Amino acid sequence: SGIEMKYAMLLCFLLTLHPSGLPAITAEEIRRYQAPGKDGAVIFALDFDRPADTACQYPPGFSISRHEGWNGSHALANTRLSPTEYQVLSLPLSPVPPGQKYTLRYKVRSSGLQKHGKQENNAGIVCIEYRQDGKWHSGDYYKNPPPGPEWHEYTRTFASKADTRLQLTFYLRPEWTGTVYYDDISVATAG
Repeated sequence: SGIEMKYAMLLCFLLTLHPSGLPAITAEEIRRYQAPGKDGAVIFALDFDRPADTACQYPPGFSISRHEGWNGSHALANTRLSPTEYQVLSLPLSPVPPGQKYTLRYKVRSSGLQKHGKQENNAGIVCIEYRQDGKWHSGDYYKNPPPGPEWHEYTRTFASKADTRLQLTFYLRPEWTGTVYYDDISVATAG
């Protein structure tokens, strides 16, 4: 909105006046800036198009797929060939105050996704996990049916818990094979 744009323009102006007196800030941080106290402040965002995203070493089964993302951009791919493999990619979220509500948004599609065995029709795909003292504490595991070849956007709401750290985890539930593509992932404050 106009208020956020004014804050971003003011911040850019201040940076040009006193570049040595202010901490470094990126264009992306300015774009995501929200006025204090407003819902929707983004605390985490990934679109897999930055050079740093493509240069990362990912765990086995995960990679950046060029031009497989939403609107032809890059996407994170999670490929599992054997139903007995279990691979995850967990990314820590910024320290957050307990009790704060957040909205997780993400786009997914799949290729060749198949269920092996009697497991329910829930591929898993993404979850929020809570860690305490470096160990798993609990998680919000969303029931995601297989998305298919077309992009689907999901929105999930969760709240932070006292004395825990949040992490965003990408995975496929056991007994599933195929590839899931992820794009335009964000976590923002809500209500």
